[in-house]
Amino acid sequence: MDSLNRPVSIARPPLQLSLRRLAAVIVPLAAIEGLVYPFLLHDSIVWWLSYTVYLTLGVILPGTLVAQAFVRWRIDWLTWIGLGWALGHVLEVVAIQLAKVTGVPRLFLLWIPVAYILVWRKRLWRGEVLELIHPKRCALLLAIVLAFSSATFVSLNLLDLSPQPNYQSDVWFHINEAYEFRDHLDTADPRIAGQSYAYHTLEYGPAVGANLAVQVPLANLIARYSGLSMVWLLVLLLFNTGRNLSGSAAGFLAAALIVAPLDVFSLVSAKLSFGSSIIYTAVDLSTSTLVGFWAIAALFLPLRWLFRGGRLRDLWVIALLAYMADGSKSVPGPLLLVAALTVIVGTALQRRRLSHRSVALIGVFGVAFCLTAVPILLRATVVDSATITFASAAHLNPFADQLTRLPNWLRLGFYPIGLALLLWVGVAFGLWRLVRDDEQELSWFLAGALLLGAVVVDAISIPGHSELFFLYMAMVLVAPVAGMGLHELAKLMWRGRRFATPATAAILVCGALAVHLKVGGASSAPFYDGSRFTAGLSGRIGAGVRAYRDPGPPTSPKLSWSVGSGLLLVTPQVVDGLAWLRGVATPSTVIATNVPDAALYAGLCECREYLQTEEYAPAYIEALMEGTTTNAFADRKQLLTAWILGQPGGVAKLTKVGITYLIVDHVNGFPIPMQGMPNPVFSNTDISIYRL
Repeated sequence: MDSLNRPVSIARPPLQLSLRRLAAVIVPLAAIEGLVYPFLLHDSIVWWLSYTVYLTLGVILPGTLVAQAFVRWRIDWLTWIGLGWALGHVLEVVAIQLAKVTGVPRLFLLWIPVAYILVWRKRLWRGEVLELIHPKRCALLLAIVLAFSSATFVSLNLLDLSPQPNYQSDVWFHINEAYEFRDHLDTADPRIAGQSYAYHTLEYGPAVGANLAVQVPLANLIARYSGLSMVWLLVLLLFNTGRNLSGSAAGFLAAALIVAPLDVFSLVSAKLSFGSSIIYTAVDLSTSTLVGFWAIAALFLPLRWLFRGGRLRDLWVIALLAYMADGSKSVPGPLLLVAALTVIVGTALQRRRLSHRSVALIGVFGVAFCLTAVPILLRATVVDSATITFASAAHLNPFADQLTRLPNWLRLGFYPIGLALLLWVGVAFGLWRLVRDDEQELSWFLAGALLLGAVVVDAISIPGHSELFFLYMAMVLVAPVAGMGLHELAKLMWRGRRFATPATAAILVCGALAVHLKVGGASSAPFYDGSRFTAGLSGRIGAGVRAYRDPGPPTSPKLSWSVGSGLLLVTPQVVDGLAWLRGVATPSTVIATNVPDAALYAGLCECREYLQTEEYAPAYIEALMEGTTTNAFADRKQLLTAWILGQPGGVAKLTKVGITYLIVDHVNGFPIPMQGMPNPVFSNTDISIYRL
């Protein structure tokens, strides 16, 4: 490779070498995906292959080459691939945002050849690619955490994606949000009567980009291909960051703390399980959370290099990653702002001077926060739903009704510590190591983010326990330091293995047993820790496959718009009808079905639905917090009920309010009288579709 200090006439990027290294990472991961979805679940091999090619050549490779061409970091090729993968997705989303303004979202694909051309014409190759230290050990440890996280993702999603799904799950919600992001600049979704409720924006970009590029349905991308690749990216970023801090063992621990959190006290007694693996639902069932996780994980090394004297001009990488992170649940923005402010305050107290780099970070994070999160946080549905109180999630810990002599804030505050004891212990030792290595600014930053997450999880209550995501994002940010800290602690324990290690183990076990005797009663909330989840992993996969291959009969529908219609039997004929509608629909298409509250129909045909759910409406949230009931959108429910019951003029009224297609499911839905119905534009034994 050409020297960084010597200008040359032209320095071609090592394209062939980058492709070989990228293939070494992508091929095994794609093989896992190909084994599970095309062969186990009989999904389309063409979709799987086309997505893999697009991800490799349209996201990871151009992102990696752009990063290497325009920054001066000295890192090994595996870390370059991780950061380039993340940066490629960010550039993809920015391009989609710009293309949506033109009204032709598919124009975003122009960023890919532009990126290759810019890199190819770069006269001075910036990034220096180092060889990988202990490549065999890295491959083995990375394979273990990738295999565990992939199996966990697949096992949790198989049940939700079986032909008889729990269709109100997060998976179908995010599928519907994804095509809303793809088709509309203003994502004030009219399916809930025009109320703009979602606190998600940019996180659907990776799935939407693949959908626009290779035409794989969003349902497959969100819940299968794109969703699984987000898990891989998160693991790779955590592993690489921990490895850069303290070797491959620290990288392994950093990734394992997130994808397989272990609540050690629960091994003594189920009564002491604090619900550590509630984070599984965030990692494996929420695409929006996953994107926020990898975006904030990708920030760690650029931030560290900046604090250690990196060039301010490389802030563009941090700015893009912060922009992406803030677009996920609007949570990382406050964390990053408070963390940067903590550095300013900490260094001012410690050194009696301001940290100019932290002042620059405040500006970058502030702009990203204002562009993405502020417009969403100011929406009434978000503002009205948050209250300053003891968060409802804190009451899930086993001490909620014990130790009554302790103040409420202290008793409930045990929850976030119990959430992942190993992570908190590792963070303490890791921060000590960073301070010892004269990385005080990074230590202040991480401590500020983690403490804010811990305070929010106890002080703010948001419906759906969404306050937990503040802590989750902070946990992902500090996980590499925790991995480094546990690695250091393990070395200390090994050195004192004759006396210190047995004594420490005895103290922990005795303390846990003492708490067990005090807590008594039943175990805490029914969440799993890492070890218990692993023990049941094969059973969960088997149950998911059986549900997919032998779904059984559907449940009887109920004419209740708040409860829903039960479980659906999604036959090949139903899928054919919805696939046909997906092919002819436009962004202005609005559907109605004879199956109340069935988000699955909107997800599979990628159309807006007239009344999908009232769960996120302000009136519903207010009633939920007050413990009362409400009948939100009664007018819409009356119109749909009139159509289902065959009342005169029912179809004409639906046409008048803007519904363009009616879907009649003959397997799961109510029978529809044919009076006033037009001729079907698509029909088979299980489904009929009518255009109004």
